[in-house]
Amino acid sequence: MVYNCYERGTTIKVTAEFKSSGQLVDPLYPRLNVYKPDGTKLVDNAVPFKSDVGKYYYFIETSSNAMLGLYTVEWSGWSLLGGALGSGQIIQREVFQLVEIE
Repeated sequence: MVYNCYERGTTIKVTAEFKSSGQLVDPLYPRLNVYKPDGTKLVDNAVPFKSDVGKYYYFIETSSNAMLGLYTVEWSGWSLLGGALGSGQIIQREVFQLVEIE
């Protein structure tokens, strides 16, 4: 599997599209977590920025000595399905690799 690779010490922009029944939707309480290669959280329950209906983004800051390896970005939010509050959680995951470029 091929992952997007970023050099440590850079700012990474991650994006997500929230869909329900194939349509872009704005979820209630959109959030994201970012997990380091060792499973600990780099970002905990952050509120992303909205760019359009159902489209969100977030900037992840990495330091020059950040852990190398695969990072997991987990997006979540709640969708109004059938008019019931919180009746369906939308979750998306993506992985990127932090590398050292010589």
